[in-house]
Amino acid sequence: GSVDWERQAGTSFILKKPGTKKPLLIYPRSDKYELAFSQPYIEMMGTFQTFIRVPSTTLLVIGFGFNDKHLAEPILAAVRGNLGLDVVIVSPDIETASGEDGNSYLGELLQLIDDGDGRISLIAAKFEEIVKLIPDVVSETELERHNQRLRNLGKPNA
Repeated sequence: GSVDWERQAGTSFILKKPGTKKPLLIYPRSDKYELAFSQPYIEMMGTFQTFIRVPSTTLLVIGFGFNDKHLAEPILAAVRGNLGLDVVIVSPDIETASGEDGNSYLGELLQLIDDGDGRISLIAAKFEEIVKLIPDVVSETELERHNQRLRNLGKPNA
């Protein structure tokens, strides 16, 4: 979910509403798993699973400890099946979390790294440390620029 999403009363529509008092989030509680399979989360999960199976894709994971099976399993399945998927996982406690007594999903990723899988990177850092290293994203993609050129075909230069 998101801190600025709100379900429109009486409908299934989601509104972006900065400062909402009722953010559309799944909180840690007994029905968390069930809620993850309701709208809009089930739709988001389907889209996510589609994208992590696309070749030449990078998944950047920050702030997820791989403790939710319904999220960790699809990621591991994509790592196993999509040789074109690169995965970068950032967590301040990644070394202890992926150790022998740690999380089994992170342990599997660590074993793949130890066995020579160069597609996976585990980085021990806090969000504040890693965000400085991420370059600014180009505001307009090459595809968007190309589509604009196509729309301009046959039009006089402005």
